[in-house]
Amino acid sequence: MCAVLEEKKSRAVTELVPWEDPNFGVDEQWSRLPRYGQDVKPGSEFDLSAVVFQHLSEAETFRFRPNLPAGWECVPACAELHVNSLQEDRIRFRVRASSHASGPGVVTADVSFRDHDLRQWIEAIVDLRP
Repeated sequence: MCAVLEEKKSRAVTELVPWEDPNFGVDEQWSRLPRYGQDVKPGSEFDLSAVVFQHLSEAETFRFRPNLPAGWECVPACAELHVNSLQEDRIRFRVRASSHASGPGVVTADVSFRDHDLRQWIEAIVDLRP
């Protein structure tokens, strides 16, 4: 009985979402910038990681491009991450916050794979405090 219900649920979700695997449609954390909120000093450097859980049945390459507040810098500016099926992996970016800013800053990242181009798909808040 449970297997039948699970199959029906999977078919229903598949019809509703534009993904190759329905789990991308129900797993809101399949791609994320962990440490959603963090405090840093203006002008300082910090690590920002992009994480992806790969739901597809074969390996896939994901591309990440961080979008930063004005005056911030990031190395690398974009990066690719090859992830095996049903695995989670992360890629690290080194970010330098503006020395002339204060308060919260929103960092987003574009995520793309296959023919999906997901602009500002993931986000984090970085609070600049002296």
